Amino acid sequence: MQLAYSQEQTAKLNTPLQDMQLYLELVVNQQPTSHIAIIDYMGGNYYLAEQDLAVTGISPEYLKNAPWDSANRIILNQIPGVVVDYDQQYQRLLIYVPPQWLPEQLLVTEGLNKRIPAQSSFGALFNYDVYVNKPRHGDGYASGWNELRFFSNYGTLSNTGTYRHSLDRKNSSEDGYTRYDTRYQYSNEDKMLTLEMGDFITRTFTWNNPVRLGGIQLSHNFSLRPDIITYPLPQFSGETAVPTTVDIFVDSYRVDSKELNAGPFTLTNIPFINGSGDAVIVTTDALGRKVSTTVPFYVTNTLLSEGLADYSIGAGAIRQHYGSKNFDYSTFAVSGNYRYGLTDSVTLESHIEGAGSLKLAGVGSVFRLGTLGVFDASYSQSYYDGEYGRQISLGYQYDSRYFNIGVRHVRNNDEYQDLAHLSNDYLISRQSTQITLGLPLGDFGNLTGGYFILKNGDDDETRLATVTWSHPVGDLGNFYVSASKSNRDDTWTGTLQWIIPFSNGRDNISLAMERNTAHHWSQRVNYSRSVPSDGGLGWNVGYIHYPRDDDYRQADLTWHTNSMELRSGVYGTNDNENFWGEATGSIVLMDNELYAANVINDAFAVISTDGIPDVPVMYENSLMGKTNSNGYLLVSQTPAYYAAKYAIDPLQLPADIQISKVEQSVSIKSGSGYLLSFPMKSVISARMTLVDEAHNYLPLGSKVINSNGEIAYIGWDGFVYFSQVDKDNNLIVQRPDDTQCKASFSADLESKDKMLQIGQIVCKDIAL
Repeated sequence: MQLAYSQEQTAKLNTPLQDMQLYLELVVNQQPTSHIAIIDYMGGNYYLAEQDLAVTGISPEYLKNAPWDSANRIILNQIPGVVVDYDQQYQRLLIYVPPQWLPEQLLVTEGLNKRIPAQSSFGALFNYDVYVNKPRHGDGYASGWNELRFFSNYGTLSNTGTYRHSLDRKNSSEDGYTRYDTRYQYSNEDKMLTLEMGDFITRTFTWNNPVRLGGIQLSHNFSLRPDIITYPLPQFSGETAVPTTVDIFVDSYRVDSKELNAGPFTLTNIPFINGSGDAVIVTTDALGRKVSTTVPFYVTNTLLSEGLADYSIGAGAIRQHYGSKNFDYSTFAVSGNYRYGLTDSVTLESHIEGAGSLKLAGVGSVFRLGTLGVFDASYSQSYYDGEYGRQISLGYQYDSRYFNIGVRHVRNNDEYQDLAHLSNDYLISRQSTQITLGLPLGDFGNLTGGYFILKNGDDDETRLATVTWSHPVGDLGNFYVSASKSNRDDTWTGTLQWIIPFSNGRDNISLAMERNTAHHWSQRVNYSRSVPSDGGLGWNVGYIHYPRDDDYRQADLTWHTNSMELRSGVYGTNDNENFWGEATGSIVLMDNELYAANVINDAFAVISTDGIPDVPVMYENSLMGKTNSNGYLLVSQTPAYYAAKYAIDPLQLPADIQISKVEQSVSIKSGSGYLLSFPMKSVISARMTLVDEAHNYLPLGSKVINSNGEIAYIGWDGFVYFSQVDKDNNLIVQRPDDTQCKASFSADLESKDKMLQIGQIVCKDIAL
């Protein structure tokens, strides 16, 4: 394409030239350089100085055998593969070279999160979930789950637990407080490290088991940096002879568009979630000519990009009887993981753990075979009480828009032990196999199925097969059919369900039939209304008819507000109902203020408007509410480390309020809150008339400078307006004839009138 275009240009632009010196803009493959160079045209050749050649971007590698003259000038039109034209009309030198001679362009697609260092203010919060249950004929109880969390830039300190109290004092053996986890956590974003001290769960791969320890754990934590994509994304390379627009389509959806200069290019970080796909790269030149290239690819987030590493190391006492005993710790243990991206297609894994006489080590790998999917394999060996045990695992996963399949098999022998099994008395699973399949059927819905085998240490084997078909039926809702069969029952179980939405999607009716292992069918009807996202009432009413048992009924009501959620209901059979109530929420202390909110599981922000009430606050362009009487609003459930945008609506502010920011982006640390301030202040404005010493109006357009730095200009009849004045104000006036005068006035800043009428002020001449 480049050579044919050059010949057309030659026919139009080449004219006989006399030997002369020209001052021309260099244009390389139709890309202007904005550089004017001295071109000597002699004997039909174009001579260019070496320093001007560097501006063109042509790689010196391709000019090693180019002709040079004694003045160290290159003879452009004598270089093999280069075409040169003189554009006399626009005074340009048009140079055409092979695309590979030009610099490679590395283009990163849009859509990645920009990084803003995460912050935290000092504060505390108390999450709670209070639940009360009272059966008609039995003893009731009350329980309260709670989390107390302190946070600052130095980390978070938290404690979780549950208090249970029997409503019958005669049956209070289970009363008391149960502690779950107490932990201090600190994260360093720059190094992507997280330190945990106290109760924690060890990090794992797919082929080993987690365990609860009380001690210390250091982990490399990629989640601290959402701007970094850790797994390999598709990238494509090509070249273009002239400036071009490139559009990238993934599975028929355009994901990005770029402008390219002439030369080679590489497109990286093309966004795609997971699985197999096709990318279509469409290039369009200035004449509208298009070239399309289709490239298949496979993306998986189980791989690490080449050169990336991930690790964790933890040490502490094994936690026993979690959830029933508060401080039951046993043997000291160590656990560590390491993962490394050997290539973009191969990730290596290793794991070690030990406690007392137990020692375990394992290695594994995840590898991608082109577009055929992802395989993984591992081998572990343990030594415990003088016996060696081993475990192997194999897995395969393939996802596409046409179907998906997953296969995993894990097998170990009787001697195999690990930390997780030392912490409880359950039998070890000696063998497990799972096969899952998903098949989109287009207009006919979706079909999924699975087959699972589990074999325990006592050779007890469970086999289970399941299949589910779901089908949307337009405005009539969704229809589901599922069935399962286990080797433990000589029959199958199943469900038929139809969910019908109405009332703008807030309400739905669910009709279902279920078959149990006793060959009996039950019928279920359920009517529910979802709670509005901005608060309000929701409810759920259900009824189940059993052919050989008492019918079951339940009803509950939910009231959701910005400060808490209340729920209450009843469930049970005839004359055997249970009545219950629940309250969930959070109490936050920040900036010497208390706030009530719904349960806060992660990060949150408190917006401050410097005491100005009723200011609308937006989060990611969605209205969150208005500031309270003290000028605060809590925005909960903000994703940690995400650079979120917060804004206020200045149109709702009083006219005398001055603001410096209406929008800010901030990232908040995990488990923390941040006080985000929008500085505001009430200002006093003033209007006045300036006259000279003869009481004549100062000239129209005279410049007036106040001592606070504000500049104004005199209007008709000496009128001047200042949007903000101080208690004492000194004015300098510069007339159009460059003469100056000065004046002063005082303002009552305690006045209820925010627009002061100063009246007439005399401006006294300044001698130059």
